[in-house]
Amino acid sequence: MSSQAVAALIGIGGVLAGLVGERLLRVLGRLWCEPSGWELRFVDYNPESPRYGDTDLPPEEASAVEYSVQLDLFNGKEIPVGLRNIEVVLAYEGGELRDRPRDRTTFRVEHGAVASNAVDVINIPPRQFVHKELAGSLGKEGAAVFASGRVRRVEFAGKRPRRPILGILGSKTYRKVVDKGPSERPWWRRVFGG
Repeated sequence: MSSQAVAALIGIGGVLAGLVGERLLRVLGRLWCEPSGWELRFVDYNPESPRYGDTDLPPEEASAVEYSVQLDLFNGKEIPVGLRNIEVVLAYEGGELRDRPRDRTTFRVEHGAVASNAVDVINIPPRQFVHKELAGSLGKEGAAVFASGRVRRVEFAGKRPRRPILGILGSKTYRKVVDKGPSERPWWRRVFGG
């Protein structure tokens, strides 16, 4: 084989490797999520209760538990990433509770009632941060789980669309632990707090 043919093959191989390599580098990268400001409020929404409307109840006396959390999301890829079917998941011994959160930045009063927009999708541009403030309610069942101490963890979850290279795998669920229950915390945190 002549040296010109070898040089041509090396050149073609380099071009192909560059095209494939660039494509792979564009889709490689991670989605980062940093939760903060996790808060719970145990409330009474039972109109027949003498404590109707109270928002600082012990978990045993509450008819619902409301939560709020702030998320900082960062897309480390060169292409935009979207999450859909956004949920806050309360995992406990014996099952899970799921809630579709609402966007706290859209809270407003309409016709004498508080209204807000549901968070259906989160679009994250490449190499940029997105800040979200989520809130919702896990109802009476959630209050009972917190009162019994059976909480394992609370997670933020969203589904990613199909991957362009491995599209046969379908959607992938992205999960990030927002808060750990007492049984999931390291022993030193259970003993010394935190």
